[in-house]
Amino acid sequence: LPRVSIVIATRDKLGLLRTCVDGVLNYTDYPALELIVIDNGSTEAGTLAYLQSLRTRERVVVLNDREPFNFSRNVNRGIRAAGQDDVIVLNDDALLTTRGGFTAMRRMSVEYPEMGIIAASCNNVGNPNQFRRNRPSEPIVREDPRMVCFVCVLIPRRTIDRVGLMDDRYVDYGLDDDDYCLQVRR
Repeated sequence: LPRVSIVIATRDKLGLLRTCVDGVLNYTDYPALELIVIDNGSTEAGTLAYLQSLRTRERVVVLNDREPFNFSRNVNRGIRAAGQDDVIVLNDDALLTTRGGFTAMRRMSVEYPEMGIIAASCNNVGNPNQFRRNRPSEPIVREDPRMVCFVCVLIPRRTIDRVGLMDDRYVDYGLDDDDYCLQVRR
């Protein structure tokens, strides 16, 4: 399988970040994976030491950004650092519970090349179309007519090459994922 880079933008959320990273490391069976964490000048006690410990791990890159937090700008830094990899954008508060979930997302990306973004199902997100469904009659992949929330999304390199990066004029969180989905749909 081609390499996939997981991009996590974070700011002063040590407990959430640690749980998220542990989930990535414990629930991932994907063989060619790199984790890219972009930190926005965290000052929370223990965060700097934790980020330093991540730097010593194989296939983990930690980038620092001292500018005010901007989710889309930080994700763009991670996308650029990923080179030609497909990218999974993962919120630092995402809690992974499905072993092999990234592999399944990558497989869906290959099986459905017309899909520009593959989103994981989530139980706490603003788009109910992303809620997990266990009805056998429903397809595994559902097209969303509007947008998907970027809690855990795979953006294939073919999409990035065609659409470009996220619009970093959006500050903090919000609307940047709506905008990117609109660009992909166009």
